[in-house]
Amino acid sequence: MSNITVNLEYADTGLWCIVGKTGWLSSGDTASCNIGDQIAYRYVEGYKQPDVENITPSMLNTTITRAYVRYAWSPSWGAPISGCIYRGQVLLGGKVIGMEEEFPSPSRLIRWSEIGAFRFLGQTANAKKNEAGFMYMSDTADETIMRVLPLSDAVAIYSNRAIKTLTAVSQPAPTYGVKDMESLGIMNPLAVAGGEKQHVFINTEGILCTIQHGQYGDGYVINRIGYQHIFGPMQAGFDISTGAGIISIVYNDTDEEYYISNGKRSFVFSSNGLSEIGEAFTSYVSLTGTYVKDDLIKLPGYDKISCITSLFDKNYLYMITDTIDFNMSAIKTITQVELNGDLVDASLVEIMVMWRTNRRGHFRSTPWRRCSPSGIATVIVSGVDLRICARISPVDSILISNMVVEWQLSDRTSVRGSYASETSSDASE
Repeated sequence: MSNITVNLEYADTGLWCIVGKTGWLSSGDTASCNIGDQIAYRYVEGYKQPDVENITPSMLNTTITRAYVRYAWSPSWGAPISGCIYRGQVLLGGKVIGMEEEFPSPSRLIRWSEIGAFRFLGQTANAKKNEAGFMYMSDTADETIMRVLPLSDAVAIYSNRAIKTLTAVSQPAPTYGVKDMESLGIMNPLAVAGGEKQHVFINTEGILCTIQHGQYGDGYVINRIGYQHIFGPMQAGFDISTGAGIISIVYNDTDEEYYISNGKRSFVFSSNGLSEIGEAFTSYVSLTGTYVKDDLIKLPGYDKISCITSLFDKNYLYMITDTIDFNMSAIKTITQVELNGDLVDASLVEIMVMWRTNRRGHFRSTPWRRCSPSGIATVIVSGVDLRICARISPVDSILISNMVVEWQLSDRTSVRGSYASETSSDASE
């Protein structure tokens, strides 16, 4: 029978044994063994113990060294929902919770590492360096951090109940300062995207918003763009388990576009506004400035990769305006719509108008009306709010320059005051 000596590193309370032959032994102890015997290591909280191993001939009558690995992220903290790297630090937040937990809940906890190292306070971080830390983002037990996303000089924290920014401060101690941005959060981690200059997100009320630097040096501000009538219904019936009502935003940093979809409808948002598109983007990668090996993937002439799903018939180009009320709450009547632009001779151009007679009602639609060769369609419909839709086929070589809408005021109740004063003035002359 031979002997073996085992040295253990990093865990002072670590122990080892020969399975079935010895009790627990300390680091540096020696035990008798045979080829094929197993060495096991005792679990120490906060560490990953060495794996069980079989004794080989080369290990007999020698000293071996095994190391306990300290967890940088404690298993008791749970898996974070989101994270980012900001100025050399890793920030992680959120926790998936399957049942009600005691207050305070780790789901609203944000942790940041030491600078330049994946070491967190409470585990492997050096508290004397005062770099790593953590904080609770609110005192609401059911709040969950959904997304941690960096800006140029701050980190935006998106939860299901609020939006905040973290900014590095040096006084009274090196840490992060918190600024409340919005009392409404986001429904899911995919409902926000962006780069260092701007984030775009859909809040819990279905409003499209941006966060960026204000124009007057007042730090970051949130701008409510709108479109609640579109994105509110898209995330209605939200259920994370079934995927219902999940809105996803994908950022195209090359073209500065944001693709917003719930898998059934899809839109592109940019500085030019919002347009509905027939494809849902689930991911996007820019390959500009990146070398791609030919035997792995071949993309001649392309500098982008994206994953898309077609939603519409690709034979048509669809367009829809935002809600139009001509700055009046009265009933208006559209009599004619004209599309101007470059269309191929064989183009099929059709117009449809969506309308409602009160602002709490649902939109109804007229039938599609074919345009004349000059681009004019006669569509007579009345309503308080109106949306004009167009579809064109084929989709190649189409350029729409403008749309002209002819309308009449059917109901003058909302302009009675100004109309009466003008009449009185004319009569006095």
